[in-house]
Amino acid sequence: MLPASARETGTIVLVAVYGDPVALDLRAVCFGEQRLLGARVYTRDDLAEAVALLPDDPLGLDRLPVAVFPLGDAAAAFRAARADDAPMKVLLDIAESSTGTEVFDSPLGHPR
Repeated sequence: MLPASARETGTIVLVAVYGDPVALDLRAVCFGEQRLLGARVYTRDDLAEAVALLPDDPLGLDRLPVAVFPLGDAAAAFRAARADDAPMKVLLDIAESSTGTEVFDSPLGHPR
């Protein structure tokens, strides 16, 4: 799945520590001429820099579709995530004030 999510000649960055081995289609990585970069540690300064970039959106994150569901609609959120036309991210809002499903064009919170 990861190779299909990245463009040809793109870089796939894994920022995680996995408890168990995972399957990865290395043939797709080779055919796509993609690079894999593993990372497990980032600093507080790295996080602060990433957050500081959000208002100007230099990475074009504003174009990524995101759906936000209230916690009470968790089943609907999972259905949306599994749909053929699923948004890139499906989030559950655990705030008590969450009243309904919101679909955003981006993770920066611009409603559709």
